[in-house]
Amino acid sequence: MPVLATPLGRAMLGERAGRTTIDPATLTLLFDYNAADLALSEGNAVASWPDSSGNAFDLAQATGTKQPTYRADAINGVPGVEFDGGDVLTGTVNYGGVQGATLFAVVKSGDSQDMVAEFNTVGNPGWFFYHNAGAFDLKVTVTGGASERTATTDDTTHFWIVEFVWDGTLAGNELIVASNGNAAGSFVINDNTSNTLGSATLHVGGRGTVPDLPMTGVLVRLLGAAEAWTPARREGVRYWLADWVDLAVL
Repeated sequence: MPVLATPLGRAMLGERAGRTTIDPATLTLLFDYNAADLALSEGNAVASWPDSSGNAFDLAQATGTKQPTYRADAINGVPGVEFDGGDVLTGTVNYGGVQGATLFAVVKSGDSQDMVAEFNTVGNPGWFFYHNAGAFDLKVTVTGGASERTATTDDTTHFWIVEFVWDGTLAGNELIVASNGNAAGSFVINDNTSNTLGSATLHVGGRGTVPDLPMTGVLVRLLGAAEAWTPARREGVRYWLADWVDLAVL
């Protein structure tokens, strides 16, 4: 079903939604990059972004000119990390050979093939998550090819809550987007069920270390799980994130 979000106060959000929320920090996460956990001040360079999941899949950037910038108030008092089109953070993430994944992001990005995040090693299954031509695209790479689905958006001025789930079946993949005043939907991604997600490099803010397809925008949080969450769990996390950054998902 379509998902719609508009900015409302936190008290009104809870009253209007009337739904159970789930703090993702209480769940088993594979990785969790949360700008609110960074001990930095406004304008500081972000040389590293620790993984708050406890799995130590930390991101880092040693080159000063490629380090993004910490923003103490990115959205309604919640911090974020700003990428200027030449910044990228890199780390290694290991899914452990699973056939299932969930991904959430709270992000505002530009509109020229902005690569928000890339999990991929050449020749291995992985995923690409980017914003291009008025839409968020999620491309799942498989042996011998790739499949892609798009969730249309029409501006680059708002923050978006984006979620992706893959349950390992041919028709068990959805890309859902919710944001300020813009309708969205869910889309099926046809994947090859013989593929599993293992260990690969995670780039955030661009594709590769150069980076290619660099992102211009702000990332507040990127989290993932090595399993396909149920619709109820995803809805609970979606509403918790919306409450956290003061957006209302209607």
